[in-house]
Amino acid sequence: MLYPDLKARLEILNIHTNVIRKVPLAKDMDLEYIARVTEYWSGAELEELVLRAARKALEEDADIVSMKHFSRALETFKVNQNERQEQLRRYLQLAEEFTNDTEFLEHLKKS
Repeated sequence: MLYPDLKARLEILNIHTNVIRKVPLAKDMDLEYIARVTEYWSGAELEELVLRAARKALEEDADIVSMKHFSRALETFKVNQNERQEQLRRYLQLAEEFTNDTEFLEHLKKS
């Protein structure tokens, strides 16, 4: 179970704000910052973050979604990054123990 890296998280956020949904973002919106602070988040959690930020904007009758809305939405999540990092270490140990595919193991270690 690998989590998306920074580039993938940014792409997921872009897709959920510009492609799947047309979320009107404020000019000061910094999706790269959001991608950086959401390390070890799944794609589904990032999608939910976009939805929660949009709901926060709707609650204020705002026409655009701003960093303030994303910050408030971030506060509603309980994602333990240390726990997820440890979980990934355990998965890697299991993979090292039970696979003979060195190319796959090297890919896992890089990610």
